[in-house]
Amino acid sequence: MIRVQSLAIQFEEGHLRILNQTLLPHEEKWVEIESVNHMVEAIKSLKVRGAPLIGVAASFALAQSALKKTCREELLKKAQALYEA
Repeated sequence: MIRVQSLAIQFEEGHLRILNQTLLPHEEKWVEIESVNHMVEAIKSLKVRGAPLIGVAASFALAQSALKKTCREELLKKAQALYEA
């Protein structure tokens, strides 16, 4: 079982959640990330902020995709999309 939990990101058994930073400090709302495209949108809309957290969140989104048995070529495309975000 893979389990990671911090103040802004949670990853457990393939489920990824991020803290929506656009609502801080008035509201704490967690967003379920279901795909790499969803993470790209979260990065572009500033729900995830700061270079270190963006890198970690993108890595977990890619890992989530890999756990779903995504082929290598598709993972490379998804990694490029995250990089460009």
